[in-house]
Amino acid sequence: MYTVMIVDDMEIMRRRIKRLNIWKDNNDFKILDEAEDGEIALEKLRKKRVDLLITDISMPVIDGVELLEKVYKENLAGAVVFLTEHKDFSFAKKAIRYDIFDYLLKPVNNEDLKELLKRVKRYLGQNLDIYYPKSQVDNYIKDICNTKMGTERINIIIDNIISVLDGDVSKIIIILQKLYEDIIKNIIKNHNWILNFLDRSNYNIDLNQYKNINNIKKVILQKITEILYIKNKFILKGKTYLIEDICGFILNNVESDINMERISNTFFLSKNHLGDVFKNETGITIRDYIAMVKIERAKYLLKQDDLKVYEIAEKLEYSVDYFSKLFKKHEGISPTNYKSKNINKH
Repeated sequence: MYTVMIVDDMEIMRRRIKRLNIWKDNNDFKILDEAEDGEIALEKLRKKRVDLLITDISMPVIDGVELLEKVYKENLAGAVVFLTEHKDFSFAKKAIRYDIFDYLLKPVNNEDLKELLKRVKRYLGQNLDIYYPKSQVDNYIKDICNTKMGTERINIIIDNIISVLDGDVSKIIIILQKLYEDIIKNIIKNHNWILNFLDRSNYNIDLNQYKNINNIKKVILQKITEILYIKNKFILKGKTYLIEDICGFILNNVESDINMERISNTFFLSKNHLGDVFKNETGITIRDYIAMVKIERAKYLLKQDDLKVYEIAEKLEYSVDYFSKLFKKHEGISPTNYKSKNINKH
């Protein structure tokens, strides 16, 4: 919901604007307050900022241009629109340097205001970045991409955004949509192999379908938790970045013939030393890790309609018999039965 203040020294003019049908028909804007001159408006705005200020130009004490200048310098409104008559138009042009949004000619009619509010909404939606804690988000993204962090910190960031926006659902949705998309996009960018194990479309969510703030927060944390679980499951941690680099190499080449010789050549280490380091620091052998990764990739592929079991085995560089035995060893079920049980749930 975008808040509006109307300022005009003529009460009849304020009343006429408030009575226009657009305020009943448009749920995006709400008249929060009004004032009879610029000085009173300024006092109120310093206590409570509004998204849209509609103000007359010619007023006693503080006129519209002076009010605009102070509003601009103190960031007291997201957009300012002047109420003007034809004779005032040249005077109103002086306001351009103070970033006036537009003008409405008196007497204001419903259609003109309706069109204006559409543009104001678009403008305010594009300029909500002032509420977006970019440095905090960037640091969080960097940390979750490099460590096994969870969602605790993002939970705090979300709560802060909700608090700053004072529970305004429309604005919160815009900011949290950007926050969510930035996090998901960067996790996938830093760990592109994740797309081998999840359907990207499942993470393309439109927060506008959730009108309750608690539900919005819940779905964001749920989706981020899901994708972090996959990242943390596959990227094993060791004493150095060597283990993570080995995991990344295997994950990015899951559909090729990955073996100890190829890995040792890539990292310029002997096979024995490579195997010992990996086992000592992770608790499992490289061969077991490769098998786990390939089976997880197979589980994702088995949920696709267009791939048969033998085709999946070939993609993973396995013979059909060996693939079936390995899959059953890991999952306790044949790949054929797994496919039949999961294809309809995908």
